[in-house]
Amino acid sequence: QFFSTTHRRWFDANVSVSLPQGQRRDSGKMAPGLSYNVVLRTGGFKKQLREGVSLCQMRLPLAAGEAVQCYVRGSWRNAIVQKRANAAPIPAIYAVELLDQQVSVASVPAHKLRRRFEAGDRVKLYSGPAAGWEPWLVGQRHAEEQECDLDADLASDGESLSSAWESECSGASALETVGGCSVPGSGPLPWTLVPLVGAIHSGHVRLVPSFLLRRDDPL
Repeated sequence: QFFSTTHRRWFDANVSVSLPQGQRRDSGKMAPGLSYNVVLRTGGFKKQLREGVSLCQMRLPLAAGEAVQCYVRGSWRNAIVQKRANAAPIPAIYAVELLDQQVSVASVPAHKLRRRFEAGDRVKLYSGPAAGWEPWLVGQRHAEEQECDLDADLASDGESLSSAWESECSGASALETVGGCSVPGSGPLPWTLVPLVGAIHSGHVRLVPSFLLRRDDPL
């Protein structure tokens, strides 16, 4: 799926990769400088191409049984995806169960849902085209924690993540420009920061944007 920053909506899409000149797909190591292109699946005969798309504008479609957050009346609430509620490519709509009330909601647009990662979840972190996907564990984020390892060298599309991270140990405003993505206007953000623990200094939590993560044991 492709997130349009103009419409603030997720659209079903097909993704392709453009490699730097002279590099082959079977070379074994991806060099910096690759780019992503998407073709929107609008349901009609006309195809819409978007070139040079950032990783923060792409995600795999949500699957039945997947843990998500659902944006309801100004706040994010934990939920589980029950099914895709429509077959049309736009808009994508899902049926979910809100866990706090154990209530099913039959029609939730995709832009009001984002993946949820809980402490203890095993995930893969995308660390750039050269390093690829690395295993990590989702950790606890404590309210009293002051230090964050923000890892500004993590690559999204060949460039380092935005320095706006530095204000994001407690707030969400920096997410609007993380990874080179700008989300104009108001409304729910399609990603969040997730604390990771692993081969890092003891006592530190590594915060990374959720668009760089995938589940190590997908449904």
